[in-house]
Amino acid sequence: MSTVHITFLPDAVELDAARGESLLQAALDAGVYIDAACGGTGSCGRCRLILREGEIESDDLSTLSVEQRESGVILACQCRATGSVVVQLVEAARVEGSMLGEGEALSTRKLRSIQDLEVESGRWRFDPPVDKLALHLDPPSLQDNTSDLSRLYRAIRQQHAYHHVTADSAILPTLSQRLREGDWNVTATVADARLEWQMVCSQDSERRSARVVRVEPGDTTREHVVLAVDIGTTTVWAQLLDLERREVLATASDYNAQISFGEDVVTRILASNKEGGLSRLQSAVVQTINGLIERLLLQTDLSRADILQVTAAGNTIMTHLVLGIPPRTVREAPYVPTMTFAPPVRALDIGLKLPEHVFLYTIPSVAGFMGGDIVAGVIAAGFHRDPEVTLYIDLGTNGEIVLGNEDWLVSASCSAGPAFEGGGIRCGVRAMPGAVVEFRIDPDTYRHMIVTMGQKQPIGVCGVGLIGMIAEMYNKGVLEPNGRFRTDLPTKRIRPRAGEYEYVVVDAANSGTGADIVLTEADIENILRAKAAIYAGVMTLLESVNLAVDDISRVIISGGLGNFLELENSIQIGLFPDLPRERFRYVGNGSLIGARLVTMSREMLESAEQVAHRITNVELMENRMFMDHYASAKFIPHTDQRRFPSVRRWSSQSAPRLEMTG
Repeated sequence: MSTVHITFLPDAVELDAARGESLLQAALDAGVYIDAACGGTGSCGRCRLILREGEIESDDLSTLSVEQRESGVILACQCRATGSVVVQLVEAARVEGSMLGEGEALSTRKLRSIQDLEVESGRWRFDPPVDKLALHLDPPSLQDNTSDLSRLYRAIRQQHAYHHVTADSAILPTLSQRLREGDWNVTATVADARLEWQMVCSQDSERRSARVVRVEPGDTTREHVVLAVDIGTTTVWAQLLDLERREVLATASDYNAQISFGEDVVTRILASNKEGGLSRLQSAVVQTINGLIERLLLQTDLSRADILQVTAAGNTIMTHLVLGIPPRTVREAPYVPTMTFAPPVRALDIGLKLPEHVFLYTIPSVAGFMGGDIVAGVIAAGFHRDPEVTLYIDLGTNGEIVLGNEDWLVSASCSAGPAFEGGGIRCGVRAMPGAVVEFRIDPDTYRHMIVTMGQKQPIGVCGVGLIGMIAEMYNKGVLEPNGRFRTDLPTKRIRPRAGEYEYVVVDAANSGTGADIVLTEADIENILRAKAAIYAGVMTLLESVNLAVDDISRVIISGGLGNFLELENSIQIGLFPDLPRERFRYVGNGSLIGARLVTMSREMLESAEQVAHRITNVELMENRMFMDHYASAKFIPHTDQRRFPSVRRWSSQSAPRLEMTG
């Protein structure tokens, strides 16, 4: 990535920023406070700088007067450096104490990513479980009048070393026509029999078995397109993959239409129990997937007939619902699902708008609240093959955790709720343009600066913004450890309303909603409950295998939240254990990566089966150890400060020193 060197005067703070990044974002990453109240849209006109050296490119500077522009004044949010630049804060935009407490650039505090190529290279052999085989069949004669189907089986066994071949009955009505249209040169689409999950225990992996699902005249082996899907409780992701060229052709995502029935899996289970509820929920998620397929095909100019297979990963409830299976028993002790290994189903039979040769394969689950999305994430991260103890955390509406290595794996599902995705928060929004994602408070004046996603007009606060806001407020003494605002500070942004206090993040004049955007004490309590569930789940798993936090060699974070998460903020509020920062990594959408791997490799298909069998799930519903940890973790960062030795609160002579209590 190309970078530019930026110097901020008068403190001579320097950093290298990505070319094309706004000067406001660069200032925030460098720990330089600039008065910015509109989130980076340019409407407030407060983040003023003077360009001293270098060249920039700018957008809308209309809030500045002609005289200001002629004298070199620019807006940090509307300008980007095209090379090395030196800029000086205008006194009106500058706030005292412009450096962060430790002077550490925030750009170094993000979670480092494990790139897809890193995950997917060198650890497995490309060998798709759904493949296309070019065949030449000997034409029938009076001396060889074997049936067309037997002739097809014989060619597959002889030319592609399959030991056992069966066929989907749907190919029979057109088989004779297809063979003769191709002058006995055809392409057979075959599915590895191990995709029939119920055969896993008896299947001999050394003897290759196949099921023919499609026959086409001629050689069409270069047209090998499959679909990978991550069915999340909140968001559904899909990718079209070209297995011939081994590349992702297109990616699309959308909110799961089931949200209208409830934001978490428990409310959806309840909705499915109502008359007609299961059908409506199943139809909603299928409608979402169909919409994504339509968008992917438009991006690639492909047709539905080009798609050979769909592989989907989702939690156990989502898997039940997409297949139209009642999930009621998952919610009732002892929390047993109908199935963990589901047989493949014809995509057409569940409402997907795909040809009849396309089957939907779902990654196997572990237990009622530990699904195929986590199994997919484990094989994507690859730690089931490593000796080091790894902690894998998938952050979403349901926080799933796996702890282990090549010898053992244990898991737990924590009902974190929708707070991390903006749900249940008064001004909460999902991660979208206009969502507040970064927030800083000046420790002396209590003025703050914000940056929104895409630097659009603020419309609310997303999960990453909420975590950062709470961490920053606690660090700067605005919040007490119990999540309550201090009311004796020299700022009007903290105000009483309806029996509690709230903080005005964006006033109505600068918001995109026409109303104040606020953070309430009830919002903070929701986030603290969510983070306490994750932390308590981690501690419960560690204790269940007699390990301590320091025994964790690596922490892998999965889920969309991690892409924007600041590691220090997460540890500051007590979401993650206080470990050396170099042990943390971000894997991206582990569920989607795992689904993609299974479409590309029989080896990864086998790994998914093995991981699902190997994981020992720890139920937290009625676990006393979990409840004790949960109660202790509903503070910032925890009631026991010794668990978070690196967390310190800001102090100076201009403000009272606030020490950790409890």
